Amino acid sequence: MRDGVKGLASTLVSAVVLGGFAAVFVFHPLTPALPRAGIDPSWIAVMGEAADRPARFGLDTAFTYGPASPVVTGYLNAAWLIRTVPLQLGFSALFGWCAALLVAARRPGRAACEGTAACALMLAAARGTPDALFLALPFPVLLLALRREPRRAEVAASWLGAAALGLTAMVKMSFPLAALPLLALADGAGLARRRVPRFLPLFALGIAAGALLYGQRLSDLPAYAATQGEVVAGYAAAMAVDGPDWDLQSFVLSALALLATAVLAPRGPGRWPAAAGLGVALLFLFKAGFIRHDMHSTIAWTGLALLGTLLAWSRLPRHAALGVTAAACLVVLVYEPIVTVRQSLREGRGAALARLYADAPGVVADQAAAGWDALRDPASFRARLDARKASAWAGIAQAMPLGDLPGTVDILPSAQTAVLAAGLDYRGRPSFQEYSTYTASLAAGNRAFLEGSAAPRWVLFGPESPEGYMGIDSRFPALAEGPLWPDLLRLYRPDHRIGGLVALERRAMPAPLPLGPVRDAVARFGGTVPVGGGPAWATVDVRPNLAGRILSALFRPPLLTLAVTLDDGAVRRFRLVPALATAGFLLSPLVDNASDYEALAAGRAAGAARRVAGFAVETSSAGQWFYAPEIAVTLRSLDVSGLGPAPLPAAPAGRIAAPASGTLSLPLAGIPAAGGTRRVTLGYGLDDGASRRVCFAAMPADGTRTTLWSACLDPEAEAGSVSLDVPDGVEELALQTRCGSGACPASWRVGSGG
Repeated sequence: MRDGVKGLASTLVSAVVLGGFAAVFVFHPLTPALPRAGIDPSWIAVMGEAADRPARFGLDTAFTYGPASPVVTGYLNAAWLIRTVPLQLGFSALFGWCAALLVAARRPGRAACEGTAACALMLAAARGTPDALFLALPFPVLLLALRREPRRAEVAASWLGAAALGLTAMVKMSFPLAALPLLALADGAGLARRRVPRFLPLFALGIAAGALLYGQRLSDLPAYAATQGEVVAGYAAAMAVDGPDWDLQSFVLSALALLATAVLAPRGPGRWPAAAGLGVALLFLFKAGFIRHDMHSTIAWTGLALLGTLLAWSRLPRHAALGVTAAACLVVLVYEPIVTVRQSLREGRGAALARLYADAPGVVADQAAAGWDALRDPASFRARLDARKASAWAGIAQAMPLGDLPGTVDILPSAQTAVLAAGLDYRGRPSFQEYSTYTASLAAGNRAFLEGSAAPRWVLFGPESPEGYMGIDSRFPALAEGPLWPDLLRLYRPDHRIGGLVALERRAMPAPLPLGPVRDAVARFGGTVPVGGGPAWATVDVRPNLAGRILSALFRPPLLTLAVTLDDGAVRRFRLVPALATAGFLLSPLVDNASDYEALAAGRAAGAARRVAGFAVETSSAGQWFYAPEIAVTLRSLDVSGLGPAPLPAAPAGRIAAPASGTLSLPLAGIPAAGGTRRVTLGYGLDDGASRRVCFAAMPADGTRTTLWSACLDPEAEAGSVSLDVPDGVEELALQTRCGSGACPASWRVGSGG
């Protein structure tokens, strides 16, 4: 009896300690994340704010994460205190409970303390990597489920764990996908012992409960699963980044050593199911850490250390468990910091890394202080957080001002926080960050959105980074929402510039954008395909062979490069995303900034430094073994002549009604020059019965949008006129009318002289 009480007390202490370490170091639940500028902070904010609105995930929103993304990101939204924090604490407690039942419940006092300390150290090293905890969590649930004569606490923990793993489908789809095989193994082992399957039904129940908790419709779950599956399936080919081979090889060898340890473990029931489950967990950690081999590798190494410690103290003798713990300590305390420092310096993030390590001692103090403030005066605590969030929004708005854009707004570079900070009516595409729209299906969902009634009035178009790169990872620029460019050109027209962005306003009527006949070609790796002059639309179908499909399932396919030769002889190389290349993209001209796009949308011819004369698809010599040798190519000319503003006659004319597009083109060739300058007289007025305010503006039609003159007329106001001295070198004026949506009830009169 006394031993039983001691064992229970030891388990409870271990569970509290491990749950506390998981909460404080992995989640930091009481110091939430605030809005910031940047690519990752933008998706964090969009997903966090969407969780506060009745957004239908899978239909309105398609991204790697789901409505419960703040559980991982810690984003401060309206539901932070009532949903995010309880779930963070709940997952921490569950992990601590499962781990305590494995490392402390059936061991003597000293070994239980040592196992608890080892796991606590691994959790402390997992600071800021909740992905590692979520990908490791299915393994302790499986180990508890495999016990031949489980105690009540072990049964309860494994059942609760199965349901909680289902709920993670609302956080990130890779989490339940990693859990599903292990829960199937648990039910399979139960069937062998003539037990009714419990874990998969509980898993399904957890998915449904999570959907309802976040205001989702159960009828939307199939669409959510399909969209998330598309995101997961396309991730490896689109988002892969190479890293040091020695880091990847070290992980593979370490994982194989741990797997061999599980197979040869002298104790524990269900050895083979446990080894199989460990192998699956290691595979998911491997893919999470090394498909995008940058700072993501810390997820893999931290998860490996967690799994190794749990396996060691649940199934190995004490001396062997101490050996595994020592190896795990070398990983998290020596090897992983070295890799992290190296990668951070390589990415120019040395200052951020210094802050990470400098702030580490204050993590516990910060959480304790925040907890005391929250308990002492919850209302004031929340008010201070809201004030800090408002200040963060104000800082973003000041750093990237967007001005006033009436109506709904979307943005093509991944700078959604700038739109939200400006107080604009953000209405993003379902796959709202361009780099994550990497399959034809995701692009088709965005196209349907742009063609539908919910499409935004404005789309802000520009480079992905301040350095001027249109896409991440040196992708070919026109792969940024590549299949959608014809839709953007037809449906939106350039209106004005905002720094490095161009504001595209929706046209009243789609512009013509005819495609020429298809020209088929078959290419091989390294072989050049000629393109020809003028804008060109291309599809490039690079298909993996059987070996490539197997490699993609286990890891990722070899990276592809698109080498383009320009008319001026320059050769530039870019990353090629296979699915987007197959769906189609603008191959020529090379458009890698807002000015280039504006020129294309105005129908102006590109210079030799932008026209693509030919291209080739390249990969490494080893990479060619994983693709079909022939690459199917189609090329079609793209007639952009109908995209520009409606022309006026070259000579002075009478009354001209404002077109639906809102912009008229006025060539100046027929207007005489006096003393080296041209003077143009513009008359402007409202149509009879006009009921809307109309604003008029004149500017050079050169894409700079430098306003020479502007004025506005209210309904029943008299017509006006103005004489403009046109600057030297300006051969064409753009006359613009704005009145909201649709054609403006207004007209121009044009003359020459004063």
